[in-house]
Amino acid sequence: MDNELSSELKGDWISTIFTDSIFDKREIAIWKHTFYGDLFISINDSDTLLAGGNMDFGEILFYSEDENTFVTVSDWSETKYTYSKGIGVIYIGDRPSSSVFKRDADSTQMSIIKDENALMSYVIKRLFTGDYLPQKTISKINYISLGLETYTPFSFDAIGIENEKGETEYFGWKFIDDTLELYKTTSLYDDDSGFTSYQLGKLHRKFIKKENLKCNVKVVLEMNESINSASDELVLSFLKTFGEECKNNVEYSEFSNETLFKLIQNQTVLFCKVLEKYRNEIELNEILKELKNPLHDLIDLNKIKEGIMKSELNKELKAKLLDAIDKAIEKMN
Repeated sequence: MDNELSSELKGDWISTIFTDSIFDKREIAIWKHTFYGDLFISINDSDTLLAGGNMDFGEILFYSEDENTFVTVSDWSETKYTYSKGIGVIYIGDRPSSSVFKRDADSTQMSIIKDENALMSYVIKRLFTGDYLPQKTISKINYISLGLETYTPFSFDAIGIENEKGETEYFGWKFIDDTLELYKTTSLYDDDSGFTSYQLGKLHRKFIKKENLKCNVKVVLEMNESINSASDELVLSFLKTFGEECKNNVEYSEFSNETLFKLIQNQTVLFCKVLEKYRNEIELNEILKELKNPLHDLIDLNKIKEGIMKSELNKELKAKLLDAIDKAIEKMN
């Protein structure tokens, strides 16, 4: 190479701050603080390399200290990069840190990073999957804050979701263990700058990873606290927590039984609609067992029975529910 660097350095290198913070840690705020040459570098035969950060990329002049070390030169600073042949990475400074550059093995990430819309779509697809959100909701995500704008309106991780009116609503988001939390936001427009900034608000919704629904007390708690404002998705998640494997889980069994009767009593129409629509996804027999065996006596079983009788359920399902409630009434009398 004309620039005296080892030929092993030639090609595209992606910073692990991109893969680690976004895909492993599932947060973007850390990545937003990376700048020119911190996200990717592309080395060729000349004395310039292509480098990029969160908002821009372009050519940067550099000089070689030796075949494995080079220094980039900009108007504001010089940055030293070192290649470690043993571990196959390039790192900033004299020793490896938590963020290093690795090969772009399939040459796809580099092209994605250079295209703002492609990068948004790529990150949304990788982070927000059907494991957490309904596909209908995922398809409505049209923005994710990556710090790509000249002025970044969010100081927290945020997404934009198109509502039924075709307007974009912005939400803060966090992944905590097996839960995705969405937070409301408020906006403030500044007349002097012409920019709008956003503040993180109260918790809006929680989404539990689907494969962890069985016997999940977190879902039961959310259902219990959201009876009067519950969505179809939340009721479905709650009904999916029931299973034979939960019978020895005392905490779950008592709480879920109480919440189930509370749901049917307060939201009979919603319960019946979700139960019938998603019957094949729910362990119906387990729910019927629960209905036959109420664990609390502060339940108006006659009111529940009346509500089910008035429902528009198909005859077979309605008969099964009424039979279960009748058995519960017998036990309670």
